[in-house]
Amino acid sequence: MQPQPVKRQAQRGYSIIELVNVMAIASAIAGTAIPSMGHMLDQQQLSSTTQDLVLAVNLARSEAITRGGHVTLAPLDHQHWNSGWRIFADENGNGAFEGDETAVRVFPAPPSNMKVDAKFGIYHGRALNFDSSGRLRRANGSGMVLGHITLEKGSAVRTLCFSKGTMRVVKSSECEQRS
Repeated sequence: MQPQPVKRQAQRGYSIIELVNVMAIASAIAGTAIPSMGHMLDQQQLSSTTQDLVLAVNLARSEAITRGGHVTLAPLDHQHWNSGWRIFADENGNGAFEGDETAVRVFPAPPSNMKVDAKFGIYHGRALNFDSSGRLRRANGSGMVLGHITLEKGSAVRTLCFSKGTMRVVKSSECEQRS
């Protein structure tokens, strides 16, 4: 009698070559996706911080009208917007937070690698002061504030432009002059 051939069961699984190919493809995809994810994260952080700043400006304006007096939006450390910002009832209208004044809301510092810079033309103040009618004015004065606050994160930029009592957000570092 002749021996019967042994029936082999079909093997399940992958060969080492197939696994190496899959790993190579996966690493190539990850290599192209990770930089895009970083850029997308920068965009999201910039968008979120810009929305917080727009919220702060609108809240300060609204509080000034509601309270019938000066309300100021200023950097937490009185100098740099990167420290975060505070809205407060500015009893004496000087643009500086003092211990007896009421803080309306405090916003935390933006991400550490985000740059926030403010320029208000010839006005060298560091704060946005709203009068009882909600108009943006210079602290300790009646002149209008013209200028911008620019936020930068990586290659992404957003600018809040202030002119003639209005505010706009643009996706560049320059505010166009509008008549």
